[in-house]
Amino acid sequence: MTATMTSAPLSRKDALSAAGPISRLRVQIATGQAKALRQAAGLSQRETAALIGVQATNFSRAERGKHTFSREASCRWIALLDALAERVDPDSLKLL
Repeated sequence: MTATMTSAPLSRKDALSAAGPISRLRVQIATGQAKALRQAAGLSQRETAALIGVQATNFSRAERGKHTFSREASCRWIALLDALAERVDPDSLKLL
């Protein structure tokens, strides 16, 4: 007789924590969380692009899921999102 373990589904926060950084970025883009964090922090797309070292037009496309960056640029975007998440009031986020 083997025991089976059932577990509750992961919350969105736990799923993001368990995912690798690039996978987590994809989820944040797809759910609108990346854009919501940027807007809640008062950053424009152009300002955000400059902070992570990419062209503004490519950033706009990436934020809509239409473009991908190099691993290095993606990691810089992840680091920025993590920093913004620590400073932004979760109640001010408007997820789409």
